[in-house]
Amino acid sequence: DLELMQHVARWGGGRSYATRDLYSIPQILTAEALIASRAYLVEERFAPQIVRTGLVDDFTVPALRGYVATAPKPASAVHLASAQDDPVLATWQFGIGRAVAFTSDATARWAAAWMPWTDAGRFWSRLVRWASRSETDDLQVTVSPQGDAATVTADAVTAEGTPLDGLGVQASVGGPVQAQIPLVQTAPGRYEARVQLGVPGAYALAVTARDASGRTRIRTAGFVVPYSPELRDLTVNRALLAQVTETTGGRLLDDPAAAVAPARESRSAADSWPVFAGAALGAFVVEIAVRRAPAIIHHAGALLGAIRSRAGRPPTAEEIEEERQYAASDRWKFVEPDAAVSESMEQAARLYIARLKAAQKEDRRERGNAGTGERDS
Repeated sequence: DLELMQHVARWGGGRSYATRDLYSIPQILTAEALIASRAYLVEERFAPQIVRTGLVDDFTVPALRGYVATAPKPASAVHLASAQDDPVLATWQFGIGRAVAFTSDATARWAAAWMPWTDAGRFWSRLVRWASRSETDDLQVTVSPQGDAATVTADAVTAEGTPLDGLGVQASVGGPVQAQIPLVQTAPGRYEARVQLGVPGAYALAVTARDASGRTRIRTAGFVVPYSPELRDLTVNRALLAQVTETTGGRLLDDPAAAVAPARESRSAADSWPVFAGAALGAFVVEIAVRRAPAIIHHAGALLGAIRSRAGRPPTAEEIEEERQYAASDRWKFVEPDAAVSESMEQAARLYIARLKAAQKEDRRERGNAGTGERDS
């Protein structure tokens, strides 16, 4: 509903845009950002007011035609301000350094009156010198690295040799590890602190010492936390490598490419059934040989004897006859029975049966007589 969206923008005091192109949205946002930023641009003629002494209070600053409206940082020092008390020139301490902010212009747009100003060079050079670090000879800093730590020592002594006591000394460490460390006075004019740094690398150190009058002394130094001592020896310890390979069963590699080559398989698949099948067949043959050993020995002996007899002399007639009889007796023969013999054997069997029956009757009769006699008695 385009009409409703236009009404909402008008009721809220904003602006409405109608577009059918998706890629035009970033352009609209950019235009709105520029419009919103114009609210912070104050373009009017004003004379900067000096609100702090010690830096630019001895200058007669010309008028300006505009500036960017900002708010001062809590720890900053405002030196020049506009008619609305917005900061035009401010300074502050940032880490181990200093920062200066000038919210107006240094060209003909807003600072046209500054172009012919005779003190313009002195003004800008003073700001640059204030922001740059200044080192004094009465503050000496030494750093003693000890493993992953370092001891910072600051000696504050004047040129006449008088120790400077009661200073507020602080060390700012920059590098792989950032730290702010206060130094404690341990002797006349000497301040020390121990910095624990667990990351090796190069570090920059800035020591700032302030006295009661506000004078600041700065001294910079640098130090390096070395890597592990085992990395100092860059040569190859072949004796140790040979001992390791011998202990672990490995091998020495002369070519670096061999270290990333695919490892050879220490195990390979193989069919094991031929081994077991051959063993089973051999055991089967051995088992048959063991069971048939007596027969084999007998036949072997007979064969050996035959070979010996034939090789020694020809067999005699008696040996031939014995061999024939032995062969004949070793066979089973079916002999037809004789009729006369069969009839006599049948008669003998009947006679034997008749005698058995007569003996049975006689035995019964004797038993009967014996029972009668017992009853009579």
